[in-house]
Amino acid sequence: MAQASRISSRPSHPLLASPMIPSPATMIQNTRQANASAQYCALCSFFSTRLQSDWNSLLSSICFASSF
Repeated sequence: MAQASRISSRPSHPLLASPMIPSPATMIQNTRQANASAQYCALCSFFSTRLQSDWNSLLSSICFASSF
């Protein structure tokens, strides 16, 4: 109990209080957004040569890719 009271009496760790250090959930979300944007860029480059393609299939493909 002495160790626990000593830890609880300390001020919060500056790394934990710093907004520059993202939480694991934020890092996972940023990774998912990066993957989605990478898939979006791949789809855009794939469809850039097919500008007359069906826009509904294009939009559904983007929505499908960004759902992961």
